This record gives sequence, C-alpha cells and structure tokens, in this order.
Amino acid sequence: LSWRNREGQQFTRQLVYFLCGFDGIVLADMDGAYLYTADYFDRYSDSLYGSISVEEKSALENMDEQTIQQIIEKREDLLTDLAAAYAEAGLAVTVNQETGEIVMDSSVLFGVDSSEISAEGQEFLTRFIQVYTSVVFNEKYNGFVSTIMVEGHTDTSGDYDYNLELSQKRADSVKA
Repeated sequence: LSWRNREGQQFTRQLVYFLCGFDGIVLADMDGAYLYTADYFDRYSDSLYGSISVEEKSALENMDEQTIQQIIEKREDLLTDLAAAYAEAGLAVTVNQETGEIVMDSSVLFGVDSSEISAEGQEFLTRFIQVYTSVVFNEKYNGFVSTIMVEGHTDTSGDYDYNLELSQKRADSVKA
C-alpha cells in the first residue's frame, strides 16, 4: 500500500487487511482494529487517510514487521482452526484460506426459490454457529474478529432483480 500524507510525504507499507464486503476494510491484530473504512471501494484509493482517525493513522505508520507477521499468523491460525473444527464436527463447510470466506451448500438451508430455512437447515445452522463461536470467541482470538458478514446466494435461473431480492432475504433469514 502506498499513499501520500497531506504534506505530500510518500509512505509505503505492507499491510494485511480483511475485506468485509460493503462494510469496509478492517486491519486487526491482538490489540484491536487499526483500520476501518466505511466505503468498500476505498481499497482502490491511493490514500486512506480520509477514512481513518489520527490514532489509526499513527498505529499504521508505527506498525513494525513483527506486528504485521503476528497479524498474518493469527489470521492463518484462525482459518485453520475453523476448518479443523468444522471437519471434526462433520459439517460440510469450506473455509477459504485466501479470503477467509466460509461457504456452505445453500441447498442444506433453503428449498428452491425459498428464503425460509428448512428444519434441516435450522439444525445445520445451530451446529454451524456453535462451532464458529467456539473458535472465534476462544480466548486465543479475543478481539481479533471485528465484523461478521452474512451473504445469501441463489442459482442463476430467473430474473436478476428477483434473485438479488431472494439473496437478501436468505441472508436476512440466516441472520435472524
């Protein structure tokens, strides 16, 4: 990441960030969140200073290689621990080690053209959440995850607008 401060001074840093969809970008370590942007598209910006506080700016500028490496390792550990916990629980879930995205087969949760969670889906979600919270809220990761995003998806058949609305309803059902 390269940017210029308001005085024109050039900065270059290697940063690890978590893309949280339309909610923004979060850079976090054991001590807290260093960066949160309200705009998802800020990741394309040369300057993030407009989106962060003076304290966050200072934390970014003073972050050393060891701290960055600790963030990377903690993220890798979290994703590995999640994948292992889901496998141990016998849940068909994929944890993407690159993005951190957790994917499950939506047919377990919903019928075709439906946003109502099936009885089997309710049972699956209960087990899924128990495993997720047992890992994410473990003392080892205390304060590391600052945002959780739920997305809903559909197949490609049907009208785009209808599928977009169905996707939102599915995500809302899961959150509820």
